Amino acid sequence: MAFLGRSHGQKQGNALSRWLRLTGLSLLGAGSSLLLAAETSRAAEELILTYGPVQQTVEIDNLAEFAATGEQSSEIAYLLRVSGQDPETVRNLLNYELTVDFLLLNRVLNSLPGEYLLYEFGQVLHTKSRRANIQSLRAAVLLPLSEDNQVTPLEFFQNYPTQQVYLDGVELVAVIQRFSGLIENLRADLAGPLAIVEDFLGGLVCECEAPGSTEAP
Repeated sequence: MAFLGRSHGQKQGNALSRWLRLTGLSLLGAGSSLLLAAETSRAAEELILTYGPVQQTVEIDNLAEFAATGEQSSEIAYLLRVSGQDPETVRNLLNYELTVDFLLLNRVLNSLPGEYLLYEFGQVLHTKSRRANIQSLRAAVLLPLSEDNQVTPLEFFQNYPTQQVYLDGVELVAVIQRFSGLIENLRADLAGPLAIVEDFLGGLVCECEAPGSTEAP
């Protein structure tokens, strides 16, 4: 009977722990709900890559299908072609699992240094209106982490709380320069992903130099 009692208590403890996590995440998002309400109705549907006036839209569902099966939609095939990237390398990047404790990262991202980092990266990954970037980034990271303490780049895009998420290539270069010291220390981990993004955006610009068009076919 004592064993059963402990087992029941453990189940209650696990349920309570998960409830506290989800409740904490809900409270975290409450402060930004009014700012997001005007442009948020569901998770992100489109990733829009921009470089100055040039842009290319990728459907998030197509990105997920590519990550899962390797099937390429027309826009993904185009980006792979102009960037010269190996499809399997990009798939591995989309599915790369970063493991980090949810509660720890929750505290970090709600601290002053954490919000500064979110502000900086909110210039690179942002909403259409560029409002509530900090809250949107924080939600996109923490929502998948609340399930199993893991998040992938694909899950980040899937959980971004507006219908469109923009990746600004010009601002990406600027942020990399501002954080050059940190990136130098993390070069082994970041070199591959950053090179892929740079190739995508660089190829997009080259293909779109013809006047009269701001979006690639």
